[in-house]
Amino acid sequence: MTDPQARGQRFLACAGDFMRLVEMARVLKERMGPAARRVPAREIPDWLVRAFALVDPTARQIVPELGKIEERDEREGDADAGLGSATA
Repeated sequence: MTDPQARGQRFLACAGDFMRLVEMARVLKERMGPAARRVPAREIPDWLVRAFALVDPTARQIVPELGKIEERDEREGDADAGLGSATA
């Protein structure tokens, strides 16, 4: 990341289809075995997060994101980072 416009930005490396966090955790556990023992792989229902958000400010921050699926196009990040795009 040598492009000056990329300075101070964060880029998420991604490829393939959308995966929920719980799915990522399960893949890590399958592939890493004991090294991933502390990776949480259980899912909390949205209703429970919403209930907890009534008393916890940290949980309250994620309520607007519940149920969202955001598809990303790696070409946007590549262009911003000055990397070009292998898929364009």
